[in-house]
Amino acid sequence: MIPKNLPPNYVSLPGSDRPPLVEARHIGPVDPEESVEVSIYLKDPAPEPLERRMAQAKDPQAVPRLNREDYIQRHSAKEEDIESYKAFARDNALSIVDVNRPSRKIVLRGTAAAISHAFGTELHEYEQQGKRVRDSAVVFPSRAKEALRLPYRPRRK
Repeated sequence: MIPKNLPPNYVSLPGSDRPPLVEARHIGPVDPEESVEVSIYLKDPAPEPLERRMAQAKDPQAVPRLNREDYIQRHSAKEEDIESYKAFARDNALSIVDVNRPSRKIVLRGTAAAISHAFGTELHEYEQQGKRVRDSAVVFPSRAKEALRLPYRPRRK
């Protein structure tokens, strides 16, 4: 569910509102001191992203292959986008666990309270098919609109 009191200059991440399945069992709010990691995936900066080229190709084998160096040069995350998320992490008491430019992935870690505040979401635990899941939409600053996905992966202490 999208938060009622959306902070100013924040937007909801499309597709992030994932209510638990009917058979999910509500455990309760996540301990605010629990360590949580989030993975942020940035948009492909290429003028024509590889996924779109592959989807539009009548014959995927006809799409010219890129060697690793060309792929990294064309499709890696832009440094300014990475720096924007580093600033976002600092502003929200989150640490940067990993930055992978070729896969356009940034992993942040913080307490559940810090993650909830930074992304405008409440983390509740549900057990669903043996996994723990969150139940609310993710929001983030509109300046950080490059985010594509934010999976909740709790870390065990």
